[in-house]
Amino acid sequence: MSDTNELNIKEISGIIVITLGNSDVSSIVEIDKTSEVFVGYIKSKQPPKIIINFDDINFFSSKALGMLLNGWKRIEAYGGKMIISGINPQLSRLFRITNLDKIFKYYPDINSAIAALE
Repeated sequence: MSDTNELNIKEISGIIVITLGNSDVSSIVEIDKTSEVFVGYIKSKQPPKIIINFDDINFFSSKALGMLLNGWKRIEAYGGKMIISGINPQLSRLFRITNLDKIFKYYPDINSAIAALE
């Protein structure tokens, strides 16, 4: 589908899987580029089901969290679903502290996330 340094977008079983391409999602320039691709994809394709894959992510800034929320709001607006897979314990703690665990459902790996959306 689409592949940049920031995002890898592919379809598995009719579900869009977006893998973040950098272990440290904190650079403002990178986040701005990633956000532009991410939001642009959502606006143009309006995929009904999206998994954001965090398999290789070690650090995530507040600006990156804002990007996720922006995408989630857009997806919710047209009735789509967005869930997260592969989140590590440190990021899981961040999601709990920021109460994002109340907004996003997250799964240990891609396969369990796909099963949840099928």
